[in-house]
Amino acid sequence: MTLTNKKVECEKLLVHAAPEGEIEIAVAGVWADVLEVDHVGRHDHFFELGGDSLQAISVFSILQDLFHVRLPLRELGSSLENPTIAATARIIEAVGAANHVDVVATARIINEISSLPEQEAQAKLLEKEGLTK
Repeated sequence: MTLTNKKVECEKLLVHAAPEGEIEIAVAGVWADVLEVDHVGRHDHFFELGGDSLQAISVFSILQDLFHVRLPLRELGSSLENPTIAATARIIEAVGAANHVDVVATARIINEISSLPEQEAQAKLLEKEGLTK
């Protein structure tokens, strides 16, 4: 195997690396839903997965709602410059930390609920909001 072949193989592994941590997993779920794909790697490029600028804005809006953070418009620009799960998660972490929002705990809840059937997920959300016992 030549050095060039090894480099190509390493790049393939990097691109298809699974999301790491609660925030990346939650972001990957949103991307997969919006892009209608089964799996998203932490270094996959949003636009190379078939995404467009309108879908990017949609993802940005969904993430703001899910994480209860206001992502400044300049962060959307940063996200479009490096549109990966890893980069997007770092932006959410930074904005969450600056605003004293526990985005990791939020991501943990998102991930827990997203794996449940719809009725169980709704019951869990009501429970988390304190509307049921």
